[in-house]
Amino acid sequence: LFLFFKFCLSFVFGFDYEPIISKIEIIGLSKTKYSIVEREIHHKPNFPIDSSLAELDRNRIFNLGLFDEVSWSVVPIENGDAILQFNLIESLYRLPPAILPVYDEEKGWSLRGLYIIKNFQGKNRNIELDLSIGGEDRVQFSLSDPWILGNRVSLLMYLEKNSYNHLFLDRTSNTNLFRLDLGKWYGDRIKLRFSPTIMKSSYLNQVDTLKYEYFIPEIKIEYDSRDVFWNPKRGIRLINKFVPMDGQNNFFIWDQSYSIYFP
Repeated sequence: LFLFFKFCLSFVFGFDYEPIISKIEIIGLSKTKYSIVEREIHHKPNFPIDSSLAELDRNRIFNLGLFDEVSWSVVPIENGDAILQFNLIESLYRLPPAILPVYDEEKGWSLRGLYIIKNFQGKNRNIELDLSIGGEDRVQFSLSDPWILGNRVSLLMYLEKNSYNHLFLDRTSNTNLFRLDLGKWYGDRIKLRFSPTIMKSSYLNQVDTLKYEYFIPEIKIEYDSRDVFWNPKRGIRLINKFVPMDGQNNFFIWDQSYSIYFP
């Protein structure tokens, strides 16, 4: 009762309430592994509560994209210390397969099927299968894991095979693509990503076949201080992307993006 009274006084009159955090609890997990959230928490037990650090931890957890709501609270205990609790509401992870007709001005009508599994095995891995038949015949598969090797090393694997009749040329366009993204965070704000891609395209008709093959070793350097990735209120995001293409036609692309967010 005394601790509750002290907590209320600090809230009403603005007294500093900085108890020692003896324990950190994560509430609301059903599928997500405890370690997936725990590694985003930088506040340590047996230290006084640091509200700014707890808020940063809250933002890191929310940026995982696994939860609809994330909040934190301090719960006093009898010996004068407190428990730091993170309260989470998990998002929907397994969506039912979707099959629907789609129209594209260049390719016409197709029947498209989409199946997505989020947070596979509770480890924040995402799997996506996208199929299409009709105006465009396409098979597309992707697998992503933001922490596959530990220490914030991410992996994205993407495969695509598509075919359609070209709108202007009397040819059938075929494309096979394989992309592998390897990324690593340096601290909380700098990320380096290397994305080698192999692409093979052909345009064929009854007379001949035109073939093109490219190797694209893309490099992306990013600085990101956004508080929340989705609808940020403050922060800076700077992106430099270098895209050399080696094949029948060699060229180089340097893409830059700069964003500043104000509260």
